[in-house]
Amino acid sequence: MAPHILFYESMLQPRQVDEDYATEAAAARAAGMDVHLLDWGALVAGDVGRAVRRVPERTDPALAILRGPMLRLETYTLIYAALLVRGVRLIADPAAYEHTHHLPASLDLIADMTPRTVVHPLSEGATLSEDRLAELLQPFGSGPIIVKDYVKSRKHAGLTHYKSSTK
Repeated sequence: MAPHILFYESMLQPRQVDEDYATEAAAARAAGMDVHLLDWGALVAGDVGRAVRRVPERTDPALAILRGPMLRLETYTLIYAALLVRGVRLIADPAAYEHTHHLPASLDLIADMTPRTVVHPLSEGATLSEDRLAELLQPFGSGPIIVKDYVKSRKHAGLTHYKSSTK
């Protein structure tokens, strides 16, 4: 059984791999992997069933890799469930996806390898008082900081030349 890899189809050329991943899809096919397409337009429209319709249904369970842009955890969870119904299980379950994509989910494991981090969840539309903001910023002193969302990235790369001021 060949491994499966799932890509999103092109918005410009339906039924073809998104242009950003065409080289990877060709390499996967050359390596003997089964390549299947997910419908990005259907996913954006909220129709997860339609988004996975081109992934063949399996009677024998199959593992797959999803290759494409990062997704909201809720969306990934819906895709994961829709593929399970088709007999295909992504190698990363939703908990693993969250752990590898959202910094707070793994901060305890990588704290020694990442810049000093403070996490403060805010719900949609919530605000942060100036007093609470000052409290959150205190551990950083007067050095430079980056404020970002939970999704991991290398946004701190290149900032190593900055030094915290102790004045």
